[in-house]
Amino acid sequence: EEEFRRRYTSTVNTLVERLAAEPLVARLTFAEQLPRMPSPVRRIELEGASESEGSTRHSVQMSAVEPGFFEAFQMPLLAGRGLDSRDLGANANTIVVNSTFVEKNLQGRSAVGRRIRVAAPSEPATAGKIVEPGPWLEIVGVVRDLVPQQPAPLNLDNPTRPRVYQPPGRAGGSPSLYLAVQARAGLESLIPVVRRIAAEVDPGLRLHELQSLGQATSEDARFWTVFAKVVL
Repeated sequence: EEEFRRRYTSTVNTLVERLAAEPLVARLTFAEQLPRMPSPVRRIELEGASESEGSTRHSVQMSAVEPGFFEAFQMPLLAGRGLDSRDLGANANTIVVNSTFVEKNLQGRSAVGRRIRVAAPSEPATAGKIVEPGPWLEIVGVVRDLVPQQPAPLNLDNPTRPRVYQPPGRAGGSPSLYLAVQARAGLESLIPVVRRIAAEVDPGLRLHELQSLGQATSEDARFWTVFAKVVL
């Protein structure tokens, strides 16, 4: 499994590099979920929560995104830093949260430097197996929510929810990704280019459900093109 993940990561990185060099491509990024697509909901524990912050447990949506995701979807940094190469290592424990996370879970207090972890299930363990909570993850940055706002077409997250962003490939992550490409031309011009490059990068690379982001999520942002599920 580890060898497969290394190959998959290398293949996706090469695909992104090749596509970024194409004149038809204005901008691109990839993630396990795109805006408005369902994201896993997790119960998390907030380390050292004060009485004024209320419960130490909260429900959040967790999304795995590559470091360029926030710039691609126009999510400015509000505090700290975004994700970068430092966060891609196997032992990395860093995350970024949105402003709704700060407002609802921290009552607006500073988030950078705080730690969270995925809580152990509240149900009794079965067959004597004890389920441990996840590792502590440190918040290194806060980004603006994706909120409905005119005329910006990329602000798609409605209603806004507390979100945690981490790099793809962490334990339990999906072996497939969504690749989002902002094109300088129409979908018809870009699709054969992407298919050709994918075949050159790895003949086993499969691109499923090629469609516009409007078709995949919302009629907003119809100038984005989504190549759903990059699968080896």
